Amino acid sequence: MKLDVELNCTADEFFSLLRTSVMHDIKAATNAEISAEQIVSGYTYQKQLATKLGRKAGTIVTLTKIDPPYCYEAAFASDKGVNTIAYEIEALDGDRICVTYSEGFVAANTFAELNFKLMNFFYKKTNEKRVLYMLNLMEQHIQAERNQSLGSLAEGGERAG
Repeated sequence: MKLDVELNCTADEFFSLLRTSVMHDIKAATNAEISAEQIVSGYTYQKQLATKLGRKAGTIVTLTKIDPPYCYEAAFASDKGVNTIAYEIEALDGDRICVTYSEGFVAANTFAELNFKLMNFFYKKTNEKRVLYMLNLMEQHIQAERNQSLGSLAEGGERAG
């Protein structure tokens, strides 16, 4: 699956939110506190993911390409295969960006490959809606933070004046 979505934020704001999200994910999975500077290509950690049937599956997450603020790619390896996600971020005019979101899967065996293709056929629209919803929530979060920062600056300016 691949989607192009235009958002009202800057590439730096979007990538910063991605990075913060990854830091929280690493903390939840490993209890390790890491800095933004440690989010680099090649960083690997283990986490448990719930399967569609509610079971827990061990997954190794590898940050395969980190190029701030233009690219974030990660691979999630399990016994079923390797899922990949990628965000390619292109700055447009003003405070607008185009995010190309893509997901892929390389199956560990033929059965898993056929199952993925079948499920992908049935759930394509649902997955696209999920990604659009997620990207829109990210945009709203960025704008809320931006407005809060501007409000704080305005309040500080009024007090100083």
